[in-house]
Amino acid sequence: SLMDVVDMPCTLAEIGRVLRSGGRFCACVLHPLMDAGRFAGDSDAAPFVVEGSYFEEREYEVLSERDGISFLFRSRRYTLASYWAAIAAAGMTIDAVLAPRHPAEGSRWQRLPMFLCWTAIRL
Repeated sequence: SLMDVVDMPCTLAEIGRVLRSGGRFCACVLHPLMDAGRFAGDSDAAPFVVEGSYFEEREYEVLSERDGISFLFRSRRYTLASYWAAIAAAGMTIDAVLAPRHPAEGSRWQRLPMFLCWTAIRL
């Protein structure tokens, strides 16, 4: 839920504060590239286009519907650099990073990293 908090650096600072030296923090967020742009069309070959700037941090909403039920997701977009800077400021260092693909093989979403997962260690 780090991508959903208003003040992600403050949240990570608190996590760093309560971890013992050598303690680990694991996180998984939607990859920052996923919400930085959109596919320019409905085909699987449609290009993924970033309009504006990848570096813009902002709030956003996504309305989704499934099985006749609507969901409104409110979130924030942070860059990789923002996450890494907040981790370092909290006295932690990155131990491991994963950026897995979307599980739907053959989908256009397979062309982008779906999640950003990491482990950080308190120094």
